[in-house]
Amino acid sequence: MKKTLSLFATVLLTSGLAHAESGSGTGTITVPLNVSVGNVCTWWGQEGGDIAGMNFTQTDRGDGSTAIFGGTYYATKDLVGAAQLKIKCTKDTVVTRSFPQTVKLMRAGSNDYLQVDVGETFSLNPSQGGDAGHTVADQHISDMTFTIRAGQWGVSKGSYSGNFVMTYDYQ
Repeated sequence: MKKTLSLFATVLLTSGLAHAESGSGTGTITVPLNVSVGNVCTWWGQEGGDIAGMNFTQTDRGDGSTAIFGGTYYATKDLVGAAQLKIKCTKDTVVTRSFPQTVKLMRAGSNDYLQVDVGETFSLNPSQGGDAGHTVADQHISDMTFTIRAGQWGVSKGSYSGNFVMTYDYQ
């Protein structure tokens, strides 16, 4: 079962401003990812058999302690979070972005990790003409989805953290 969370955080771009006078540059956007892992047990029936009423999925306890992910990850279901990353530029600036397709969140003091899959839906809201458009920037918008897939049984209960980093170049 997937639980899609509403947008919990909007991460606004502030890096790269020092390069504004050069006409081109590189910057990074760093988004901290933190999640709690909870213990879960589920009925493991005989192969090929599903005993009605014996299988269950742990419900999300929803602790709301993090910006991107809400709740706790249990190995029986996906946990999905989202963020919107915005890059504001002068009209017709060419922007390229790069980021990892997966991020590992580590548990402090151990080798335990959770793998997070990263997805993006990109859109560009260009500056419009006329007086109003003269003061409106091109908006490069990355709607990011972070998914911790079900089935990561080899992790211990606890707090996991890491960073998602998007690099961008502009000309």
